[in-house]
Amino acid sequence: MSLVLHTQEYSPFINRPEGEGLLEADYKLEEHVTEAQKPIGVLWTAKLKPAPEFSDWFELCQTSLHLRGRYRPNRGYVYDDSNISYLGIYTEADLSKLEPFMRDGALDHHSIAREYDGFYLGKDMLKHPLFLTERDGWDVESQAIYNPRKLSFIATILLKDETGTTADQVDELLATAL
Repeated sequence: MSLVLHTQEYSPFINRPEGEGLLEADYKLEEHVTEAQKPIGVLWTAKLKPAPEFSDWFELCQTSLHLRGRYRPNRGYVYDDSNISYLGIYTEADLSKLEPFMRDGALDHHSIAREYDGFYLGKDMLKHPLFLTERDGWDVESQAIYNPRKLSFIATILLKDETGTTADQVDELLATAL
């Protein structure tokens, strides 16, 4: 089992269902991408980590002055992504995998989505010029999932509440994933 966490409550799906219902939401991959090749209209996730980080994205939201005021996720949704086929870019050597999907200097995520369920960008590639521009970039190692119906909903976790975090619950989930 491979666990991922979705915490992006600011998603373009303002009135969307939560938790397991997210998998049934109508995701529409938009025609354009950001300057840093980030697809729009997909379900974004990051690998689940032990508390208090929970995921690289959640940790960044807590520590980045730029993000802290805008994104304050209080709840997260844990999914098993074992059934997702990713086009994974982890090192410079993986860039050759992108050649069939490049159109006019940009990634054609619609073409990728015809062959894969998601796109995975590894941490070693975050600063590569294809994925980082002056105005835009991939913040953390993460996955853009084109076909969320292939995910399996595991749990909703509270990331912050009056008593702190749900560290025990996350530890239990991670232990079962091993």
